[in-house]
Amino acid sequence: MRAKVVTAYVPLEVKHLTRDQYLDYGSRLADAVGRANIRVYHTPLEECWLYKLLNAEYDLKAMLPATEVPADRYATPLHMVYSNIVQHQRTHWLMQAMYEFPDIDTFIWLDLAILKQGGWTGKPVTEEIVRDFFLRVSDASPLNNIPFPGIWPQGPIDPKGPNWRFCGSTHIIPKTFLPIVNESYIVECRSFIQDHGTIPLDLPIWAAVERNSLLPFDFYPANHDATQLTNFPR
Repeated sequence: MRAKVVTAYVPLEVKHLTRDQYLDYGSRLADAVGRANIRVYHTPLEECWLYKLLNAEYDLKAMLPATEVPADRYATPLHMVYSNIVQHQRTHWLMQAMYEFPDIDTFIWLDLAILKQGGWTGKPVTEEIVRDFFLRVSDASPLNNIPFPGIWPQGPIDPKGPNWRFCGSTHIIPKTFLPIVNESYIVECRSFIQDHGTIPLDLPIWAAVERNSLLPFDFYPANHDATQLTNFPR
């Protein structure tokens, strides 16, 4: 196979899923793509790059999320900050996988609980859909661009509001671009925090990377459901 799925679990206190539910979704995801084709990282929050940065340079426990706290997910704003920190770790996990598996052409990030998505649109993510998506990406590798599922057209980035240019749960990044993506992501994330004094979701950071990096991002229309996989244009 020329592609590999990467995902991760960081234990956090959240309301919408238990640890066992997360791990069950992860096990089903691994079965869907084949356990030889996935790398699952188990990382403590304290080892995430942004946690270390914030702990060293700011009063971490006083930091606030950039957007409104969903009451059905987080007990406090700090719990959301911790979740946002984890979102910003994705490119680091992808880089770890790149060094670990040098023969892989394309790395695919799928959120551990991606099989939870899509019920609200009537297009649920299923094991069969995940399996077919993985095979199509692998068959298309090596890629000469960075295809990504998104909802909105490119436009202004609101630092306090929603940003749906990227779906966020799925990333398809060829290894030739991955180091630059990672560096660009770190720069944009740090810049956001310095400019606004809050901790954003990953979505405005991805939009800024696309806008400022000149990397060959290639949008395809999708939603937080099966279309982020079925609409992959290969």
